[in-house]
Amino acid sequence: APVFPTSFSVFRGALVNGNLSSLILSDDAYLNVRNGVTALRSESPITVRFDATSPTAATSLMRFTIENKVTITGLGQRVDMFDYVQGRFVEQDSSPASTTDMVVTVVPANPNDYIEAGTLAMRSQLRVRPDGPVFTNTWHSLMDQVWWDVEP
Repeated sequence: APVFPTSFSVFRGALVNGNLSSLILSDDAYLNVRNGVTALRSESPITVRFDATSPTAATSLMRFTIENKVTITGLGQRVDMFDYVQGRFVEQDSSPASTTDMVVTVVPANPNDYIEAGTLAMRSQLRVRPDGPVFTNTWHSLMDQVWWDVEP
């Protein structure tokens, strides 16, 4: 069964509309986040973090899936998962962002490293930033569905 987020936070950017229930179904009821200001060019103007609880302490296979689109061309998206052994986010996918709904599924190599011992916490994030020149100051990332698959 899919494991849906129990919470989310906008680390960078600004929430325009949507809520946790916006992330459960692929129904075009989006979690809409506008780009924010960054201090460094290497930072992503949109970073949204998703948290959930694993149904099991050990897994043989884990997948994280996100459905997202952006409002302009020229943006890239990165999908990261939090590695509790290393204590940091690890990039799992980097691809051009699409102006139509795009589903990305990532499969980490050592899935048990992405479940926190004791709490069974899981955390992933989406980062969106320009991949080249962007000719507008404001753009959005629209997340439609987010979930994990955790197999024993």
